[in-house]
Amino acid sequence: MSLEPGSTVGSYAVTGHLGTGGMGEVYRARDTKLDRDVALKVLPAERDNLPPSWTPDGQQLTYLSNADGAYSYYVAPFDGSRAPDALFSDPPGRCCFRAVWSPDREHLVYTHEGSGLDVWILSRDQAPAPLIAGPANELRPAFSPDGRYLLYESDESGQVEIHLRPFPDIESGRLLISESGGTRPKWSRGGREILYATPEGVMQVPLSYDDGEPAGLTAGRATMLVELEGIVRFDVSADGERLAFERQPVETAAREIRVVLNWFEELRRLVPVE
Repeated sequence: MSLEPGSTVGSYAVTGHLGTGGMGEVYRARDTKLDRDVALKVLPAERDNLPPSWTPDGQQLTYLSNADGAYSYYVAPFDGSRAPDALFSDPPGRCCFRAVWSPDREHLVYTHEGSGLDVWILSRDQAPAPLIAGPANELRPAFSPDGRYLLYESDESGQVEIHLRPFPDIESGRLLISESGGTRPKWSRGGREILYATPEGVMQVPLSYDDGEPAGLTAGRATMLVELEGIVRFDVSADGERLAFERQPVETAAREIRVVLNWFEELRRLVPVE
């Protein structure tokens, strides 16, 4: 797919061609909604490019792709200024969901699919290895801003809940964060709250740091932060002041059913027949 100056892609107006990257064409465009210049990368349709995540410095994207045949994690500048770098190729099993970096960029954690879903880790100068693995499904890890804790989802209780463990010594403690289910855990930018999604909206859990606790902190009671049904995924802005949502339409079912008896007599009364 090639784009010409003057063409549009959603709210983006293409203004020029920047170059050819390692995995696609890069174009300069104007975001007409936010009124700012952006770079658009167009990838071939036959490739799988799974959801990206930012590197801690906000300058690069990490994503999973089969551009070279085997699935590999890649790191590439967000502006397409140079070719992507492959982190490792053809991992055992299948990687799915997005990978996330530790704040010091020494560790990459991701969801690995084998006989089930587990959290794996890729550390500098080491091969990928299981980090949190068991008979239950563990997925969607998220580092705290200081890198000392790791959030993840697990269904070991029979429903998906949010758990927290210290990092790197994940066996030294564990906290259950969610109440009555939760998915897609996120940290507040200051690390003092945890957010997660439910069918009703986004919940917020305050944290208190306490070295006497097994995990080094305690979790408060979950409260509703944003009441919004149909959330597919969400994220927190860099300043912690805004939330961005991807949401699917929710059909509103009837909340009551009315039964009318002797309706024919009522119809005769309202519409008399001469």
